This record gives sequence, structure tokens and C-alpha cells, in this order.
Amino acid sequence: MTDGNSIYDAEFFAAWETFADQIKLVLRDGWPEAVEQPIATKQTQYVLANLAIAKLLEDVGQPEAAAPFHTLAEALQDVVEGISHPLFKVEKIDIHAPAKRGRQHDTSETWRGRSSLCIGIEFLIAGGLSQDEAVAFAIRKHRMQLIKLLRPGTDLKSSLPTWLKTFATDGTNNDVALSGYKHGMKRLAQFRACRPQSDVRVFGEKLVASAAADAAKLIRIQMPI
Repeated sequence: MTDGNSIYDAEFFAAWETFADQIKLVLRDGWPEAVEQPIATKQTQYVLANLAIAKLLEDVGQPEAAAPFHTLAEALQDVVEGISHPLFKVEKIDIHAPAKRGRQHDTSETWRGRSSLCIGIEFLIAGGLSQDEAVAFAIRKHRMQLIKLLRPGTDLKSSLPTWLKTFATDGTNNDVALSGYKHGMKRLAQFRACRPQSDVRVFGEKLVASAAADAAKLIRIQMPI
């Protein structure tokens, strides 16, 4: 709301259409720089996306709301240029806790990918396959795309059953991924109630394919241990 009047007028929708077109442009696949600098390219895309959000807010009369997105874009641009920025530092929750050595935690994006894949596999199981058959299907069809979901030194044959058990027993601390999985299970229950088993399996195949396509886009950063 602005000055007691709705912002949803013709000017707002014109600004929204411009914003939507710009977002599609900056977040598109196929940037030529992505081959040699995949991480910097992705960071640059999010710099431009944040600037687009800021521009939209400014265009609809919300400059104060736009300011944080300018700040975020500037901070991320520093990272692109190799300048360390405190906004992207990991802040320790307990400063008195001893530093832990060992493997780094996986990103939320990685866990979301595993969640989506597990949902697809659960659909396959509900569609008549055993767990082993569903896992084998996913590996046979999409092995090369799914390997980015793995930790170093692991394989899909052993990891997929582990992920399925982890989500089914609330065994992950990643709330976003776990919430997505539970939403997927509710969707599965609704789907089973009104569709034949063959439809459930076909939809599961589509979900696995979609999860694999998203996994292939993951950019993995090898962190020192």
C-alpha cells in the first residue's frame, strides 16, 4: 500500500512484466562464461536478479524495501571480483564452542535435490516397484545427472536408500528439504486416492527425471577439510 492507495494499478503490472522478462533473461541457461567460470557466472546471475528486484520495488514506489537488495547485489559482486565480504561469512552460533574438523555440511540446494529425488522414488514404489527396483531405475536412467548429489567417495546404489530412510525418519536437520519431502508425501497420498497405480508410476518417472535435471545444474564447490 502507498498513501492509502493500492499499488496494484496499471503501472504496477507494467513494472511487473518488465521485471519478469528481465529475470528470465538473467537467469537463463547457456551463458558462454558458464563453461570456464560456472560459479562466478551463477553469482553474477544472482547479482543481476537482485538488482532487478530492487528496480521493481523502486518502480512501484518502495525505495526503502529496494535498498537491501542493492546491498546484497553489491556484496555478491564483491565475491565475484574476489573480494571477501562479511555478509557471506559463516557466523558461529556459539563462539565458545571448539572448532570442528571434518567434512563440510552439504548445502540446502543439495538436500533439496535429494528430497525431490526421494519423492519421485516414493511415487515409483507406490506405483508398484520395490525400493530396490525404484532405486535401480533412477540410477539406470539418470546416473550421470544424479552424481552431483553425492558426497565424495560414495555411490548412488548405497546413498539413495540412505536418503530415503533419512527423510522417512526425519533424520536430516535441513528443514527446507524435509518440509519439501513431507509436502511431496502428502501429494502422493492425494494422488494415490484418485489415480490408478499405473498413473502413480508414470508420474514418479517424471518426478525422478525432473529431479535429475535439476541435480545436473548443481555447482559443487570442493571445500577443504
